[in-house]
Amino acid sequence: MSSAEGKLRGVEKANGGRYPECESVFTRRIESNKGPGMSPLAEAVYDILRSRPGLADPRISYAELAARVREAREDVEGAHHRDRRLYAALGEVHDECVRLGLPSLAALVVRADSRRPGEAYFQGMASPFRGERIEAWRRELEAVKRAAYPPRAGGAEG
Repeated sequence: MSSAEGKLRGVEKANGGRYPECESVFTRRIESNKGPGMSPLAEAVYDILRSRPGLADPRISYAELAARVREAREDVEGAHHRDRRLYAALGEVHDECVRLGLPSLAALVVRADSRRPGEAYFQGMASPFRGERIEAWRRELEAVKRAAYPPRAGGAEG
């Protein structure tokens, strides 16, 4: 079995067969997730994103998300749209959504110019074709819009 085949089988196993075509770079973190704990930054990102599915357009740009995180977390100085801490937090949020059996809230975070996710979101998807990956993201986005996300224990009510 090739490494790629093993990763795909791991994705299917990790998410119970849900949305396998939508899995991205965030899926790689599932194997290392030891439980429901998230970093304080990921908690803040989750709280920001979980309140958005009911909006007419729930998408949020990386820059908008970084600004909201700076407002919510005083200890996150200098967070910006290309901040590795923000990307890591999105990975943790994705893991939590998978753990809960829900579509990934990471699908809401998009580039300001294209209103689609950045390339990191698409890395690791089963299809090598850009159009198919974008269509998979659109399906995930629609699934997020229909889902309800519970508050985190100890997190803010949204």
